[in-house]
Amino acid sequence: MSLEELLNIKVSVASTEPERIIETPAIVSRYNAEDMAAMGLRTLKDLLSFIPGFVLQETRAGGTSIMIRGLVEGFNQKVLFLVDDIPYWMPAHSDIPLLGIPIESISHVEVIRGPGAVYYGSNASAGVIKVVTKKTSGNVVALSIGSNNLVNASAYIHHQLEEDLSLSFAIEARKDDGYSGGFEGVPKQPTFPADTPNDGEITKSEEMTSFLGRVTFNELNVLAQAYRSLNNDHTGSTPLNLATNLEYTGYLFHVDNSWHEGNADFMLFTDYNKFYLEFESRNLFSVGVDGGFRFDDNGEDNHRWRTGGTWNYSVSELLSFFGGMEFERRKIEDYYVYSEATNANVLKLIESNSTIERSIYGQADYKNGSWRFLLGGRYTNNDQSGEKLAPRASMVYKLDDAQSIKLLYSVGFNSPNFTQLFITIPNVLEGNPGLRPEIVKTTELSYSYEANDNLFVANIYYLQAEDFIQRGIQSGIIRFLNSGDFDRYGLELDFQRGTPDYLFFANSSYIHQGDDVDSNDVGAHFVPKITASIGCLYHLNQHHSSGVSLRATGRRNKVSDLYQLNLDYQYNREMLKLYFSIKNVLDEENIAPDVQDFEDDHLIPSGDGINVLAGVKYHF
Repeated sequence: MSLEELLNIKVSVASTEPERIIETPAIVSRYNAEDMAAMGLRTLKDLLSFIPGFVLQETRAGGTSIMIRGLVEGFNQKVLFLVDDIPYWMPAHSDIPLLGIPIESISHVEVIRGPGAVYYGSNASAGVIKVVTKKTSGNVVALSIGSNNLVNASAYIHHQLEEDLSLSFAIEARKDDGYSGGFEGVPKQPTFPADTPNDGEITKSEEMTSFLGRVTFNELNVLAQAYRSLNNDHTGSTPLNLATNLEYTGYLFHVDNSWHEGNADFMLFTDYNKFYLEFESRNLFSVGVDGGFRFDDNGEDNHRWRTGGTWNYSVSELLSFFGGMEFERRKIEDYYVYSEATNANVLKLIESNSTIERSIYGQADYKNGSWRFLLGGRYTNNDQSGEKLAPRASMVYKLDDAQSIKLLYSVGFNSPNFTQLFITIPNVLEGNPGLRPEIVKTTELSYSYEANDNLFVANIYYLQAEDFIQRGIQSGIIRFLNSGDFDRYGLELDFQRGTPDYLFFANSSYIHQGDDVDSNDVGAHFVPKITASIGCLYHLNQHHSSGVSLRATGRRNKVSDLYQLNLDYQYNREMLKLYFSIKNVLDEENIAPDVQDFEDDHLIPSGDGINVLAGVKYHF
């Protein structure tokens, strides 16, 4: 972007239209994919890990969990993931497609920490991640190779067929051999012999293929996405009870159409999202006897279908009203445990099930001079979880054209998913049909400054969780429960500076209850009290640039402080770009605590040592 564009960054994740960060009625962070890549953060997961208040780590099940303000669930049930403005998450487990969006299709990422906006329903209790894709010209193909025999190829193509008709698509494919990840203190089933080891290693690998396509014609927008990923492709022996060969399959198809009449804007939309997983479980039945988890009919009928509309009416320049309604049907097929030796289903874990969720939401937005007031709410009625009215209120006061103070209050309502409610493996895992939906209430006071090449946001928040949904091990059995109510509070700082010669980023997050032991707040002990990130991109001259990023994560449970340093060099000439990255320069041992079952002694590998990556991009 030009310097002028850098200093007038706008976001839309918390509003009906793009607006400056100092004006938007939420705490929003925005990071460009290219800026992060030039600092050595070349995947979506790397980019998200740089955001204040975010911690990404691997889980016992083999996936990646996202912790926001210390709120976390192994399959990301507390995070709402959006592709542009389209929710994308798994109806059975709630997981999200972190490997599903081709990296060259991503323009930037916007996040809200906390529930944030009336537009968003289930899964937004911890926060909202909006991946904004490219919609303009800028064709590129890229190829990179790296440590562990990594090979990654990607491309983005945009074509303007006519003045009002455009087509774009992006693809990506990745494969690597993985690294040897060491586990400690892996929980054992009660039936295992007492001398069964609970320490050991497996191969931690990652491969994926993904596609994203879009057609726009006037105000009609059609988006299609598909991906498959495979984590931890491990065939060696191990005495540990661990998930391997975790395979995700996802498809998304979305259509929306907008139009304008008088002082009102209207939009109708519908989308169909098929998304499921299957995986093997080593030593599931006994030591040396493996099994796995899969859906009937290969998961083909595990889907979410959503349809609805929105209406935005401007009474005047001072007052506007926004409203909308949604209807969503969620369905899963029968879920089984199968024997790895015979490939036959052994036990049905969940009966085929479905639910309907209906939502109505609205808000009034009033501006008067330096003041802006927003008041609204979202009413949700879920067949399985009941109904809830979640209010939202915001007050923004502009001290001048460069500064503002915000006072915000929002409530998140999050329904339990099918797995949390109904899964049953006798003496191993028990769902809880009596689970109540969780409520997260957040109050925030923020100061924002945007001028003189700088963007700075300081935010104090107070969070109250009610009927928080957690997973834990009791008497050797994994159970889902509504934990006790708890409070958290903290501070977040976010600074960005842009000049023609360099970009500088710095942020930090403080959670007062981090690494504390609390019987009501079970997860607090697994949360770092402090995280911080620093990054810089410097243009040495017209053709050469270098970047650096450092991420610090404070100690938590039995895991020490972690410092992850990345370096990057880029060479640009006309349409060609060459780059070389080194990740984890300090060769830190990246070990994470167990945020799936919250077992104190269980430590999980969450990243390799020093890694190198070299690549080339061709723009045309």
